[in-house]
Amino acid sequence: METTCKNHPDQPTKRKCFYCEEYICAACQHFIRNHLYCSYSCFLRQTQANFKHGMKQFFYKVKNYFSKKPASENEADSHVRSVKNSRLIILTKLVVIMSLILNFFFYYQIKTQARLIPPLPSTIKTDIEQPQSIKLTPAIPAMVTKNTITLEGEAPDNTVICLLQDEKIQAVTLSQNGKFIFKNVVLSRNLNKIIIKALSDSGRTIALEELAITFNSPTLDYLAHDFTRGEISFKKVALTFDGDFLDNNALPILDTLKAKNIKVTFFLTGRFIQNYAHIILRMLQDGHEIGNHTRHHPHLTTFEQNRRHDLRPEVTRELVHRELEETAVIFKKVTGSEISPLWRAPYGEHNELIRKWAAELGYRQIGWTIDKKLKLSLDTFDWVADKNSKLYRTPKQMLNQIIHFDDRSEFGLNGGIILMHLGSERNGEFPYQILSQMIDSLQVRGYEFTKISSMPF
Repeated sequence: METTCKNHPDQPTKRKCFYCEEYICAACQHFIRNHLYCSYSCFLRQTQANFKHGMKQFFYKVKNYFSKKPASENEADSHVRSVKNSRLIILTKLVVIMSLILNFFFYYQIKTQARLIPPLPSTIKTDIEQPQSIKLTPAIPAMVTKNTITLEGEAPDNTVICLLQDEKIQAVTLSQNGKFIFKNVVLSRNLNKIIIKALSDSGRTIALEELAITFNSPTLDYLAHDFTRGEISFKKVALTFDGDFLDNNALPILDTLKAKNIKVTFFLTGRFIQNYAHIILRMLQDGHEIGNHTRHHPHLTTFEQNRRHDLRPEVTRELVHRELEETAVIFKKVTGSEISPLWRAPYGEHNELIRKWAAELGYRQIGWTIDKKLKLSLDTFDWVADKNSKLYRTPKQMLNQIIHFDDRSEFGLNGGIILMHLGSERNGEFPYQILSQMIDSLQVRGYEFTKISSMPF
């Protein structure tokens, strides 16, 4: 559900006042002492609340001091203690008086601010139109496993954009052609607080976005998760395509993706990369990313035999490593670059041990989205060529399957990962025939297509 500013209902926003927790747009935001407030009055109220809390803690300690009785005391000690208590009582009275004065000061200031600041109009005009239209790459929150990232955004031409990191200005740039970019922003380990601000023509600073990015080297346990869905609070969808030994649908798919300006993730075997080098180069040229699908597409578990993901006798750590490493070497020879640290197990056959073996090489397993409760899947079953099979889907049925998932699943397609293939043994009714319509339908529903590496998990 989209939230809007309490003062300007036409301005969408995700930011809240630190005190009253009302949603506020960029024009209503006041960044005071590391927090956002909707007004100076709210800042004063928060300061007053902190002061009252401090006073309560002080009186609680005083009460404990007076209630504490010594085990034994002689007459001299009793006199000394009496003098100290008298002084403490006087100090406490002074603190109470100061507390009353300060509370009256806060009350007066809050009332004055409320009286002096007129209510804002329902519509607002700023020097920078749509200050909340910023779009960042990578999408945040995304998994960040490198110590540098690139942040891109949108703003009117010749707008001064500042990047603050941990409250210090790190870079300044001008937007050109409606965009700005900060390359190779260096992250420190653990939490990084990044604020992007714009300077308007009148010299007013407008906060565009505030990010909290955690950078850590990925652990084996993290990489060994089976990533089947992104963050459900984002209307993002990832189209993924597997390729093994056939490429008969690859070029029409690439043409459609280019026409729609959609970037996707391909999972390719070593033999596909070796046999269709021209297609691989086209994928990279179009801005797509390529993950590892092993070299020979072997069965890794017994699922085909007993519907269980038990390790096959011939599958070892060395075999899994060899399948992934050889594919990476082939990719490097063909493209001159490294393959993405993503992999998809052939036939979706894997278990925790297999995923950990892949994680030892830096790979994380990417599956596809399934709603187990409703028994719905984003596997289009486009790999089924036998029309007599219960799993066979016509292109129209594939589209309906995805729309049905969006309509019935609790979170729709949010964070969804769709599985399709580059090759098909069908004689007709090829899946790519509905690809363009699928993209249009989901975009109309408000979904944004993204690569796996940019999907928030």
